Amino acid sequence: MKHLTKLAAALIALSLMVCGFTGCANMLPTEEDIMPPPISKPEEVTYQTEAVTLGDIQDARVCFGSVTSKKEENLAFGLESGIFFKVYVERGDKVKKGDLLAEAENTSIGEKIEALEDTIYRAKLQNDYTLNKLAQSLKTTKKGVNNQKSTLDALKSGKEALETELKKLEGELKLLAEDLEAKKNLTLEDLDATGVPYTQEQIDFLVADAETVHAAKLEEVNGVKAEIATRKTEISTSEENYTSAKENLSLEQQYYDMQQKLISMDAAKNSETLEEYKKLLAETQIFAPFDGEITYVTGLVKGDAIDDKTKIVTIVDPDDLWFEYFVKEADVEADDFHKQFYVGREFEVTFNDGVSVNAVVVEGTSEVPEDAFETDKEAYAVHMEMESIPDSVSMGNVGSTTVLVQEKKGVIVVKSANLQFSVQQSGEEEIRSYYCYVLQDGLPTVRNVEVGVVTRTEIEVTAGLEAGEEIVLDFRY
Repeated sequence: MKHLTKLAAALIALSLMVCGFTGCANMLPTEEDIMPPPISKPEEVTYQTEAVTLGDIQDARVCFGSVTSKKEENLAFGLESGIFFKVYVERGDKVKKGDLLAEAENTSIGEKIEALEDTIYRAKLQNDYTLNKLAQSLKTTKKGVNNQKSTLDALKSGKEALETELKKLEGELKLLAEDLEAKKNLTLEDLDATGVPYTQEQIDFLVADAETVHAAKLEEVNGVKAEIATRKTEISTSEENYTSAKENLSLEQQYYDMQQKLISMDAAKNSETLEEYKKLLAETQIFAPFDGEITYVTGLVKGDAIDDKTKIVTIVDPDDLWFEYFVKEADVEADDFHKQFYVGREFEVTFNDGVSVNAVVVEGTSEVPEDAFETDKEAYAVHMEMESIPDSVSMGNVGSTTVLVQEKKGVIVVKSANLQFSVQQSGEEEIRSYYCYVLQDGLPTVRNVEVGVVTRTEIEVTAGLEAGEEIVLDFRY
């Protein structure tokens, strides 16, 4: 059976091959002509457009800020390194100038101060006693010197009086001597006051009387001379005593001055050391620099390490306020928006409750050097002095102000969505090239445009479009 089947298959195949080479082609169906497609009119294409018109455009930006204190200080200990001890205030506390806010570990410094103050007190008592005693001795010595001077002056004065008296007595003695000599020269031929010649008895009596008077005067002169000699001796002795007393006074004065200087030097040294200790103590203590409110308190605990850069508390004056706004870094880098905030420019600040106040820039960013923005975060801060502060406005309230960067009137203004742009990178700067599709001869035609003021919703076209032209809104390649 298998062999018959194979044979039948072979015969069928052979017959098909023969038909292919002879007239079997006539056995296929005849091909019909293809009909042409029906001719129809294409649908008309319509585009959604918007007419180009003239209008006004404003580049106005809303800036959000908050009310902050003009006076704010972050306080830290003055220690290069130390150990935290305690903080005595909490956030929100009202404090007075001079209040102790926090302390670092300072037990050893306090003990040194206490010991040194005790030493200074005891030294003062001892030194006051010593100086008083020396001063009393010096006073007594000065008094002795003055007495010596008075004695010497009295002796000299007495000597001068005796010398004056001596001159007088010597003059009288001279006259008596002359009178004695005259009486000794009397003769019996000389007449007395009555014109009667002297007798020898009278002459002898007159001579004897003159000699007695002369002798008495001479004795008086000699007595004065002896007294003057005594005075000279006393004066010499007194001068020696006075000189010695002055020398002793000088030595005592030098000793007193030396002791006073030494005491002053020791006191100054102790005082300087005490001031150093107190300075160290002050570096371990933080006091309120002004009346204010605590807005920050450290979370450190006793025993934590600190240094002079560790912020412990922040204090502000809640009654001295202004409006603060920080210009964004991107605004500085992109379009110099920070130059809008120059000192003296006026704004209106509106708060969440709808209250508005007039404000003027007192610290702006327009005048800040460009390199300052790279290193100082405070360079971005704008501060505005508020004309008046409503009762509902306090520190921390959020407010906003609108900055009109520029305004154009009667210019071509299109919606931002109606323009497309491509971006090219030039270094770190992105350059945008704007274009749109304008309906021209019924077909969308690409049109490159130049722009001026660009806002989030609108763009000023300065070249490339004319009023009345139609921008195709729904066309994209």
